[in-house]
Amino acid sequence: MPNKFRTEDLPLTELILQIGEGQYVIPNFQRTFVWDKEEIRQLMRSIFNEFFIGTLFVWHPPEAASSGFDWPELLDSESLRGSRDISGEEMKRAKIVLDGQQRLTAMYRAFFGHEAPDVDDSETGRTWFFIDIEKFFSDSDNDDDSRWRDSAFTYRDEKPADTDWFASIIEEGSLANSYHEDHKHLFPLRLLGVRQEREWLNGHQKYWTDKQRQHKEHAQESLSRRDEYLREADRPDANAVNQHEDPEIDVTYERLKEQGGTVARAISECEKEYNRLAKRYRTLERESRGEDSRKNTSMKRKDELRVNLNQVKAERDIKKTQLDDLKGEAGKISRAMKSREKELISQLSHTHQNNTDQSKTEDELREEAKKAERDYRDHMTMALEAESNAKLSRDFDRQLDRVLRTFRISVVAIDANMPAAAVSDMFSQLNRRGKPLSDTDF
Repeated sequence: MPNKFRTEDLPLTELILQIGEGQYVIPNFQRTFVWDKEEIRQLMRSIFNEFFIGTLFVWHPPEAASSGFDWPELLDSESLRGSRDISGEEMKRAKIVLDGQQRLTAMYRAFFGHEAPDVDDSETGRTWFFIDIEKFFSDSDNDDDSRWRDSAFTYRDEKPADTDWFASIIEEGSLANSYHEDHKHLFPLRLLGVRQEREWLNGHQKYWTDKQRQHKEHAQESLSRRDEYLREADRPDANAVNQHEDPEIDVTYERLKEQGGTVARAISECEKEYNRLAKRYRTLERESRGEDSRKNTSMKRKDELRVNLNQVKAERDIKKTQLDDLKGEAGKISRAMKSREKELISQLSHTHQNNTDQSKTEDELREEAKKAERDYRDHMTMALEAESNAKLSRDFDRQLDRVLRTFRISVVAIDANMPAAAVSDMFSQLNRRGKPLSDTDF
């Protein structure tokens, strides 16, 4: 019978999308899902090594109106084991899996297992599958033709105590630093199901790039400390440092102190003269008011008093200006002295630190230099490791992208218009034989 089926090679990304959308259902004549975790792991190994994983056979039955049968309901079809339930229009549009339910269900468990409810009779209901990026690019010891070690594909059962740990893997599409540190290169396959592999890989690469930069900075600091210790150890007389400079005897401070004393004496003399003139002015002012009140005081006497009063007032005001100027200068000197005191205190602190360093013997300084050298080497080693990890992450990114785009799975779809009697007969034969379909069955 011509054109009874057509073959389509689906990219891995498209198949994962279709599985997540519930486009595949299992008819009642199929056996239950029986693969264990090791078989799921081996399937993941085959997929990401781009090995052929066999052909999937599906049938997309015609609409009930045209065929006279509601095939999904008639066959009591159900979703892939552990996946979300579908019904109604979704079920009518779904493809009925004739051969391949073990592989499809295994892929659902690997790529979408975090959404699967607990299944009492399935030990794989809460298992996480990973690719170890570091081992993924290691040559096999036993097979020269194999690029990756078998142990690169691994799994881990989720326990109640792991709830936060597993949740952090999916949350916001990235992993906390603690996860990257403790599980350096474990890529969770479930990220492919939620389309968050890009966020994870970006975070993974940034984490190791930042680590590389930090260790290089620490290495440079250690190198500077080493050089400083060696310079101190090589000085001909470390105890002679700063002997020419005694912060306790400071010329600038002493000069300011002397100027302050001179100005203080000038202020004292000026205040005395100012007070004398102020007192003289008040006396003349009272005398002038008294003479003005007397009727027999001559005009000449009044004029003399007024002249004397104005003269004393002018002298008093001049002295007041001089006193203000002196006080202003004294304030400047006081502030300069305080500033110099702070400088002296800083010098004393620095000198104390230098004396503390200089109190170390040459052997002690050289031992400190050796420690700094070891720190430098340790940080450089960790920087190189972080650089290597970042490169591994970039390489895995490219390889994963290539596999998702180019690895294809053959899906053979039975003709939707195949007569109902032929389909029914085919199902009956399949149910009796209990073995997968092949092209010869058609």
